[in-house]
Amino acid sequence: MTKTHSSAPSLIAAIACLLIALGTTGLAFMMLEILFLRELLITLGGSVYASSAVLASVMFGLFLGSQIFGLLTTKIKNTAALLAAMELSLALSSAILIPALRLIGQIPDWNTRYLLSFLVILIPSALVGGEVPVAMQFCEGFIKKGRTGLYAGIVYGADTLGALAGAIILPFWFLPALGAYQSSLVAAAAELISGLVIIAWAGQWKKW
Repeated sequence: MTKTHSSAPSLIAAIACLLIALGTTGLAFMMLEILFLRELLITLGGSVYASSAVLASVMFGLFLGSQIFGLLTTKIKNTAALLAAMELSLALSSAILIPALRLIGQIPDWNTRYLLSFLVILIPSALVGGEVPVAMQFCEGFIKKGRTGLYAGIVYGADTLGALAGAIILPFWFLPALGAYQSSLVAAAAELISGLVIIAWAGQWKKW
């Protein structure tokens, strides 16, 4: 039996959802990375140690998330629901991570502060790392054979452009105007909107 693909409107809606989801994730997570580094400069008391904790946790989280969620895509058929859940989880974690890092900064032992900071940052990093595998699985029912690379480029490009926007917007606009915590709430709001868009799309096209 030949595999059928969705109509053009359905394809456009699916790609639009992915662009919103990955673009806002890239923007929000880059904002968070800068905020993490800012907080850990205080918590760990040095730029080298702060950079080490952020980069190590982010890189390991991206790896871990890509493996875990990549495996989940072979077990879970409803990738729209999974992607929406990931976005909403990112929204929640974005809202609580700055207060969590500030609480960790009050712990007397430096090694404990480093370890806990690493583990806290690992959570959103793993969620972000899992988004591209889930997004590509989400695309599977909409793309024609031989175009996987094209859509992979679109998905990855949206995430990267979002990150570029976040790297520029946060230090020049949000951080001076809102401060660190309220800026993290902006990132949380972006992820929340992204999750709600996916839920709305899935409801419209009956993908639940």
